[in-house]
Amino acid sequence: MCQVDRSVFELAEVPDAEGLSWVRAVADLDLLSVSDGYAQLLAIWRSGPLDRRLVVELDPGCFVDVRGLRMLLEISRVVRHQGGVMVLLSPSRTVARALAILDPHGELPPSRSVAGARLEARRRVR
Repeated sequence: MCQVDRSVFELAEVPDAEGLSWVRAVADLDLLSVSDGYAQLLAIWRSGPLDRRLVVELDPGCFVDVRGLRMLLEISRVVRHQGGVMVLLSPSRTVARALAILDPHGELPPSRSVAGARLEARRRVR
């Protein structure tokens, strides 16, 4: 289980030369955290160039309910509309299944590996 406090996301890696940022969830993504999580993730996204790539890493122990997944999908849409791409790294099997149902067009691509997440983020940028 992730730690429980007001921090929901942390910047794990500053944007590189290609604009790839790495964000790690440090709290469960559920009813209690989605409001803070949305604001934090959006602030991280807006702190850099808008055409960049964002990888959101989920710890295997983090709980993600449907509200958390919808929050991630909403942020992904904001990122896409501003010319960027967001990739979800290491979602649990349950989260990946729910994502497949709620995101049938693959707008928030999941990745099981760091290399795969980087490749997917670079591949999808317009």
